[in-house]
Amino acid sequence: MTQNIADQRAAGGAWPSSGIWSRIGAALWRRPWARATLLLTPPLAWFVLIYIAALVVLLITAFWQTNSFTNNLEHIWNLQNFVQIFTTPAYLQVIGRTLGMAAGVTAVDGLIAFPFAYYMARVATGVFHSAMESRYAAGALAWYCAQEPAASLSMYVHASLLSGVSP
Repeated sequence: MTQNIADQRAAGGAWPSSGIWSRIGAALWRRPWARATLLLTPPLAWFVLIYIAALVVLLITAFWQTNSFTNNLEHIWNLQNFVQIFTTPAYLQVIGRTLGMAAGVTAVDGLIAFPFAYYMARVATGVFHSAMESRYAAGALAWYCAQEPAASLSMYVHASLLSGVSP
């Protein structure tokens, strides 16, 4: 009942050795990076297209004007929105707080992540290394910081320093 591969080839079986699909499959088997690229390019292209399109629409609407009576968007091109953002003190204060918070979060993340990564790469061995590589370790740390007030004290103090309110 079972035929060998030579009999299948002679009978025009399911595994032709010279077909275009087998050559493509062999090329992708020899080059895993090409297989990953071929697999990830379509969803990544759609993501970039949708993200870039949304940013372009946002940028275009920033140049339109708002009717002060009806509060409708009018397709009249001007720079009044940008003048208002960069001359109103409240907007400048919001921009400053946002940039300060982003810089602070980046610094705190670096202070936490670099020693953790160094320990994982240089010191941890065996089962502990495998446990630390799992993504559940980061989730458990985030859950602990969210539930434990003492763990998130530094985040609270940092946020209160940036906002100007004493803790």
